[in-house]
Amino acid sequence: MRDPEFARDFEDIRAYALQHPQRLNALLDLKMLDGSRAEMWAEYEFEAKEWCRNPYGGVHGGIIASIIDTGMGMTCAAYSNKYVSTTDLSVSYLKPMMNVHYKIRVELTQTGSRMIRCIAKVFDAESSMLCATGMGSFILGGDREKGARV
Repeated sequence: MRDPEFARDFEDIRAYALQHPQRLNALLDLKMLDGSRAEMWAEYEFEAKEWCRNPYGGVHGGIIASIIDTGMGMTCAAYSNKYVSTTDLSVSYLKPMMNVHYKIRVELTQTGSRMIRCIAKVFDAESSMLCATGMGSFILGGDREKGARV
């Protein structure tokens, strides 16, 4: 891990999410692989479980949008140590996601005192094929307390 402090801030957010196992953030269970606050990026892993599947066996489009939104939101919250809320989200579905393991890369493209904008890319972990991309903006709220909600 390139930035242990950034990883600790993410894990604090994740630990709170896991206290509420029926909520979407806990169900998606994104795990940080690497990241850097100074370089403004993070990478996560996602395991597509059976409940994430559409009738054809691929990852449901709503789940894909959710992992993009959640990855970007958690990155923004860990980066800023603020509460964040999504203000806009755009997703492009490029390839069906038929496998189990995926990597999400989030890059913060613009940071300000009130808003953060970012992009995300979802890759198949086995083939490295780009499956989906997303862009989003997040408004910053109050200071996030350690161990508190996102």
